[in-house]
Amino acid sequence: MTTASKVPHTSREKLVVSILAEAGRALSAPEILELAASRRPMNKVTVYRILDRLVEAGIAGRHSAGDRTMRYCLAPCAGEHGHGHFYCTGCGLMECLDLDAMPIDRAALETALSRRVDHLELRLDGLCEACRKR
Repeated sequence: MTTASKVPHTSREKLVVSILAEAGRALSAPEILELAASRRPMNKVTVYRILDRLVEAGIAGRHSAGDRTMRYCLAPCAGEHGHGHFYCTGCGLMECLDLDAMPIDRAALETALSRRVDHLELRLDGLCEACRKR
């Protein structure tokens, strides 16, 4: 895909990218639909089609959550070591993690696996601070 084709073209695509950027965390399609409703109403099918196009273009990433709901975030949030998320099993919040700041030894992984690791995606499941306090 060319650089020009990776840029969101429609106002609805731009809105979805804006919502993902403002959220600063991974969002489900229903969350995106709800956040878009006050600015520009869209139906569920349109949101999923836009998300598919953004993922295909490399603008957004699609990530599995512990509740079997896919979450979406902007792709550039992946660092040198890959991409990570913390999924709260209490409230369903899914936050992006900076894997570059985590002690992940890629060389040790490659040695243990006897394989080259080109990309790492990590999901940690547990309870967020708010759920731990409840």
